Amino acid sequence: MNVYIVGKGAVGTYLGDLLRAAGVDVAYAPRAVDEVRPYDADVAIVATKSYDTDGAIETLRAAIAYPQKCVFVSP
Repeated sequence: MNVYIVGKGAVGTYLGDLLRAAGVDVAYAPRAVDEVRPYDADVAIVATKSYDTDGAIETLRAAIAYPQKCVFVSP
């Protein structure tokens, strides 16, 4: 399983570490949208503050290669 996490703060890092410990492939979104590369994710986690939601959506649009097969989660 491939997981893409937007937000490498306390929550995003915590979830990413737990998933990696379980053997899941985890990738973190870069801060700058122009540095985002397509990623074939099965699950995308949005772990940002509410005021960063618009930027997170922009990042996901650029990053998720196949959105129709990806589950989006906001803890």
